[in-house]
Amino acid sequence: MTEVMIANLYAACGLISILAYWPQINNLRICREAQNEISIKTWTIWALEGGVALAYGVFCLKDFLFCALTMLDLVLVVTIIVMVMHNRYVRSGVAHSLSNAAFRYYLCRPFFDVAPVVVTQNRRSGVR
Repeated sequence: MTEVMIANLYAACGLISILAYWPQINNLRICREAQNEISIKTWTIWALEGGVALAYGVFCLKDFLFCALTMLDLVLVVTIIVMVMHNRYVRSGVAHSLSNAAFRYYLCRPFFDVAPVVVTQNRRSGVR
């Protein structure tokens, strides 16, 4: 009885967390600008973690519910990455296609390379 209750709770929590992706996906779908505040590197690490978790579920756990929820989560994480890359690089004209943007982003510079931070002077605050 307890195992069934925990399995149902796991499924419900997994589906609720998957539904939590919708606001982000909807914002990316509507927005026509580059979303520079969304870290593609962070989402990529989450996608890699999801891929490892899925492999663990398939080969070690052999648990359909775990694999199904992990697969859905992985698909949604990759969806976020693709939408951010499309908005940031393809729509803005930096890259001709999504594959070109991904190639340039992942293979033409170190993964943990940090972009320089540009600090603008705020004239209203009186800070100089």
